[in-house]
Amino acid sequence: MKFIPILESNPSQEMLDLLGKGIDEFNISKTGFSGNRDLTFFVRDEQENIIGGVHGNFNQSGWLYISAIWVAESHRSQGIGLDLLKCIEKEAIENGCVHSYLNTIEFQAPKFYEKMGYEIFATLENFHDGFNKYFLKKELKGT
Repeated sequence: MKFIPILESNPSQEMLDLLGKGIDEFNISKTGFSGNRDLTFFVRDEQENIIGGVHGNFNQSGWLYISAIWVAESHRSQGIGLDLLKCIEKEAIENGCVHSYLNTIEFQAPKFYEKMGYEIFATLENFHDGFNKYFLKKELKGT
């Protein structure tokens, strides 16, 4: 029998969870432990509207991956991004993480992350309409 991949334009959460479960089972078979634990923080305004947030996950090997950090344009330059980054790093450290990594596009926030101690370790040139994508990492010890 020949198996043919089929594009799923809008996969269900159940379908996506199946992929994650399969990866976890494989990882357990090789390392003895499963995958990642999610970390998410939000900042809300007085009306309980979300005005910023950070999401990531960490693994038992001590790495935090920050997959998203965002602050509403109307609330930028008020230290919210800094607070979100500090919160997720602190929680990761409390859970045994000693490293962090993330990626950002040239027009987003590479200077912000470098100011916060992150170092570029890889670049994808001309990733997004002529802009580079940067991969950054940081040692969390002593953060």
